[in-house]
Amino acid sequence: TGSEKAALSLPQEAAVSQWLAKALTETSEMAEGRELVLAEAEQLFQRLSLFRPSVVSRDEWLHYWMLDSSAPSHYALTILQDELRKLVRKEAPKVVDLMLQLFLQADADADGEISNQDMARCCKKCCQNSWDMPLEGAKKWLARGRKTEDGTLNYFEFVSELIGRQQHDVWLYQYDISGGLAAWAAPVAMFQSVEGIWHTGIIVFGKEYWYGGQCFESKPESTPFGTPLKRSYLGATLCTQAELWDKMDRELCREYTRESYDVLQHNCNNFSDEVAMFLLNKHIPDEVRLQPQQFTQSLAAQALRPVLNRWLGGFEAATMKGLEEARASDLVKAEDAWRQISVGSLVEYSREGLPSLRAEVIAKEEGTCDLWWWEPSGMRHGRFQEAANVSKMQVKDLQRHTGRRSSRRAVVESTNEGCVIC
Repeated sequence: TGSEKAALSLPQEAAVSQWLAKALTETSEMAEGRELVLAEAEQLFQRLSLFRPSVVSRDEWLHYWMLDSSAPSHYALTILQDELRKLVRKEAPKVVDLMLQLFLQADADADGEISNQDMARCCKKCCQNSWDMPLEGAKKWLARGRKTEDGTLNYFEFVSELIGRQQHDVWLYQYDISGGLAAWAAPVAMFQSVEGIWHTGIIVFGKEYWYGGQCFESKPESTPFGTPLKRSYLGATLCTQAELWDKMDRELCREYTRESYDVLQHNCNNFSDEVAMFLLNKHIPDEVRLQPQQFTQSLAAQALRPVLNRWLGGFEAATMKGLEEARASDLVKAEDAWRQISVGSLVEYSREGLPSLRAEVIAKEEGTCDLWWWEPSGMRHGRFQEAANVSKMQVKDLQRHTGRRSSRRAVVESTNEGCVIC
């Protein structure tokens, strides 16, 4: 009945009312606090709601948090939810309810995973029943004949397979900038063996992404470093090319500049690691990521440091032959966006390894800002939190303002991570 359906749904207004009742007892900044609760509620319901804006059903709620616990990263979760939202609103309103029901029935021991044999049975049900559900991935999965293989799928993988979400392979290419000298010279100069001194690039979407004074996208193996000595498969991503470039153009280009390049402390491998974390939520191999620590105490490395910084951190797309397809990130545009942010601005705050949230800028300096925000915890609880010295790379202007006129510094309580607060 209509009343039963209403009882199984949560309107945004109801959640906001309960959060405000809690939040406004915890701050004297009433107007700004109200804006933060409204902004975060809006964002949370946008994430959860698939069919009716500002209303979340019980199945949507359960579906989202099952995805949240099984997705490889919050980026992948956001991408999959966007795909499902298009599917639900255009073709199949009940598709999420169906997938949730199939998975929960197949997951007999409730451990959050099903076997390939269970997956085959779910796919057959999708193909045999007249549900009129556009789950083309079920047919493709059966056609690949994987039902006899060992292995399991979690809920995120299950949903991704059923809707046929495309995955893209991610590779790490390693170039030895020593031209083979490191293999025999390192044991003498640094009393340790190394296979090469690595420059790296991330290969995905048919392009190579690398850092050399700017953030570049180019044709694989067309960089100034020749042919890679090693090629390592890192995994498969659900991110798109446009999403990666937005990350580079809006955030990474501010950190990875000509001025900030340092061959020992802030180099191409740090950049590759950040791109891998964005795409896969995993680091590149330690032999590459931690290699600069091996050279820090070397007199030879310290002597060559200025020369290497000028060479490896000084590339420009316009002056590199054979790189006509390269795109260098637009630092000017990113800096213009940062200048538009002021005290009282509402911003999207990107936290490493966690979903982004909406926060207010309460203080701003040259390259950092202090933030505070409301973080819900269930439907009746939550709390205000603050962070100090947040990098400008982590915020995006939402073109909204709380009306705050004066700045204040974040009240920071020491944590193991060093910056987040209560």
